[in-house]
Amino acid sequence: MEATPDTADYEQLRAGLPLGGTPSSHDLDSPALEAAFGRLAIDHPEAVTPSPAPAAGSKGALKAPARSRRRITELLDQLVGQPIAEVRITPVRGGVSPMCVMLLSPERKEIPLPKGGAAKICRGLTAALPKANWGVAQDYDTSTGQLTRHIFAIPAALQGGTR
Repeated sequence: MEATPDTADYEQLRAGLPLGGTPSSHDLDSPALEAAFGRLAIDHPEAVTPSPAPAAGSKGALKAPARSRRRITELLDQLVGQPIAEVRITPVRGGVSPMCVMLLSPERKEIPLPKGGAAKICRGLTAALPKANWGVAQDYDTSTGQLTRHIFAIPAALQGGTR
């Protein structure tokens, strides 16, 4: 059976796409293809809905050793000079940096990074938590030293709801 937007699964669609700028990227700009992914997400929400984030202290969370936590805290203080509640690291396909870094204040406001800060933070966290899966978005809690997978809410439009 030939794959159509209604019957194809993600890998079949992805494998049939022309390659983008790098061997691991594909051209996903086609509006018809984006609509097909949207329909797949609506028709099969269990396949695209992420599982809940692991609770603090659960098996899913990794904790940085105390010495590494101190180094990360010192690095963040040197870079931005204000309290940081969370560091969010998301892998990026293409671009100069392989990771996108976002710092959040205790009030949950984004804190701008100085030039070169993202690379320093990535190196610090990956050195402190080498067993983490850095191929997915991660949240580092500065107060506990725990790293958990970042779980995002699926937009209502992709769940069959209204926009």
